Amino acid sequence: KVGDLVLKHPWTRATAPGAPVAGGYLTIINTGEKDDRLVGGSFARAQRVEIHSMSMSGDVMKMEALPKGLPVPAGATVALKPGSFHLMMMDLKDQLIDGEMVAGTLVFEKAGTVQVEFVVESMGAKEADHAGHSATGVSDAPMGVDAALIETTLKAMFDKPESPLSVSPIVVVSDAAIAGWTQGPMGGRALLRRHHGKWSIQLCSGDSLKDVAALTKAGLNSRDAEALSIALSKAEAGLDPARLALFSSFEGTVMMDAHGVPPSN
Repeated sequence: KVGDLVLKHPWTRATAPGAPVAGGYLTIINTGEKDDRLVGGSFARAQRVEIHSMSMSGDVMKMEALPKGLPVPAGATVALKPGSFHLMMMDLKDQLIDGEMVAGTLVFEKAGTVQVEFVVESMGAKEADHAGHSATGVSDAPMGVDAALIETTLKAMFDKPESPLSVSPIVVVSDAAIAGWTQGPMGGRALLRRHHGKWSIQLCSGDSLKDVAALTKAGLNSRDAEALSIALSKAEAGLDPARLALFSSFEGTVMMDAHGVPPSN
């Protein structure tokens, strides 16, 4: 408790080796009569912490950073949880192991900086109980974390200071994902696959990645291929025509190797 704020059970999930990001969750209760705002934080095992929102429509995910922070209105309870508002621990320094406690801070506009500890729950935890044990049951990875991992994977490969890469939208079905990208006058779509918790780029192409047959040929089962195609159509439905034109401008298909790197020839 700090001032009028009650902070309940900060937690995160265990990560796969080499994972660059993790999600952070907790419940904030404002028992006072004045509004406050969560504006930042820190996590001892990450380079920086951002505050994100996430919304879903079917299989289509939209995640946005909240540079102005997250309002905590007077008398309200604000839940940061998988699939909703959350903290994003960026550039992890090492793997997070189930059962660990990791020091961190939460920074509020009025309440100031608060020292907290995040308990690391299992990879499959949907929620955490208040005794520090993982919730039971198998869950797919949180979409917000998947999107950040996918964006990080693409930017690590192609982003340049003089020519930044923009990645959006991203759709995920099971262990496959399609991400649209633009870079200056160029653009395209990337098909990514998840193996042992890590995303890698399988290929880059253009309009072929909207086609169920092409996705099936790339190794997806027919159900996931159809679901990805539908999700991509929904995600791109409201995009600017100029951006869509850049996605379509990618000619042919470029296959990546096992490390997500295009062949040298």
